[in-house]
Amino acid sequence: MQSKELGAQQVRQEPARRFRLVRYFSIASAVAILVVTLGLTWLYGWKAQDALLAHGEQKNAAQLRLILNHLTDVDRLTLLDLTGRSVAPTADDPAVTRMSALTVRSVAGTSIIKFKLYSRAGLTVFSTEAKQIGEDRATYPGFVTALGGRAASSMSHRDAFVAIGGTLRDVDVIGSYLPVPDDKGRIIGAVEVYDNVTPLATAIRAARWQVMGATAAMLSLLYFALLFIVDHADSILRDNERALQVEVEQRVKTADELKRSLQATEAAQRATEQAYASALMARREAETANNAKSEFLQTMSESLRMPVNRSIGLLDVLTAGLPTESQRSQVAAVRAQSIALLDLLSENVARASAGAQPLAPQ
Repeated sequence: MQSKELGAQQVRQEPARRFRLVRYFSIASAVAILVVTLGLTWLYGWKAQDALLAHGEQKNAAQLRLILNHLTDVDRLTLLDLTGRSVAPTADDPAVTRMSALTVRSVAGTSIIKFKLYSRAGLTVFSTEAKQIGEDRATYPGFVTALGGRAASSMSHRDAFVAIGGTLRDVDVIGSYLPVPDDKGRIIGAVEVYDNVTPLATAIRAARWQVMGATAAMLSLLYFALLFIVDHADSILRDNERALQVEVEQRVKTADELKRSLQATEAAQRATEQAYASALMARREAETANNAKSEFLQTMSESLRMPVNRSIGLLDVLTAGLPTESQRSQVAAVRAQSIALLDLLSENVARASAGAQPLAPQ
């Protein structure tokens, strides 16, 4: 019963808090759409740039192989001369002049916009940007990688870039460090070539915005479809919640009525028990009084019988000695009353033993 009372009190004191499904779904879905859209856009841009970088590196390597395959003996001697130097040449060095002419001739018709040649010591022995000749790149990761026989490339955006034929503005380039082998396959130096990939990079950026817009549009359509479903489900939940609340209130009302009924039943039971106890006590008192009365009557009967019997005996003797009939008649009347008194005593003792009321003398 106490658990029922506690349950009813909790229902009254702690109203249920309804979960706002539509609100939380809207917020969570909007955040999810934003995160997914940005994530997919970043993933597309990263994968596209990675693919463009790999393609640009392969293209630069292919163009370098093409240039090396078309070198004349004089060109090869110039290349070996420059890569074998331990001291950087000057910009007017004949070998630099011949390399400059070779570069202009070799990159014609290609997308290479800059060419740099490094010796095995890491010195810049030639560059299409003359002021860079003599720079030390021995510790550059790209040069170290190329000297180890592997290519290393990176993509960057330049606001201004000094290229073959002039300065370019706002361009995207892929720079590759590539090993330079001799006829026997030994690495004699490294080159750094730059490829202009501005059109492809611009297309990737445009496609990135398109991917973002398309992803946002599709996810928004999905969002509104799911929002309709969630709103409908929330409406059903609200209806069920109201029905449940009504049922709970009805059960609380029933519990209160049951509580009052139990209290009334307990009160009636206590009253019945008290009445029974009172009746039992009265019965015991009556039995005690009746026993006392019976004892009293028994005692009185025994105390009265002997003198009455003696009186009757004396009356019998007295009757025999009286001379007149009138006297004998009066004594006989007294004797009859004494006998009636004995009978009344006997009857009352018997009735008292049986629990009946005693008879009054007539």
